[in-house]
Amino acid sequence: RPANIALIIMDQWRWDYAGFDTPDVSMPTLHQLAAEGTRFTRAYVPAPLCVPSRSAFAAGREYKNMWVRDNSYDYIDRSG
Repeated sequence: RPANIALIIMDQWRWDYAGFDTPDVSMPTLHQLAAEGTRFTRAYVPAPLCVPSRSAFAAGREYKNMWVRDNSYDYIDRSG
C-alpha cells in the first residue's frame, strides 16, 4: 500500500520560533499531525527569503538557477 504524504510548509516564521514548543501559538491540528508523524527539526531551505525559497522548492531547482531573487517576484518565468 502506498504511503500517505502530507507536506506542510509554513511561511513567515522566524528561524527560532516554530510554534510547536511554545504556549503562545494554538495550532491543535498541526500539533496532532506533528505528534503522529515526522517533524524535521533540522531542515534547510534553498534561499533565505520565503518567495525565492518556495519557488526553488516548487520548481525542484537550486536558488542560484532561479529567476526569483526576492519577495517581490512571482512564480512566472520572465527570463526570456
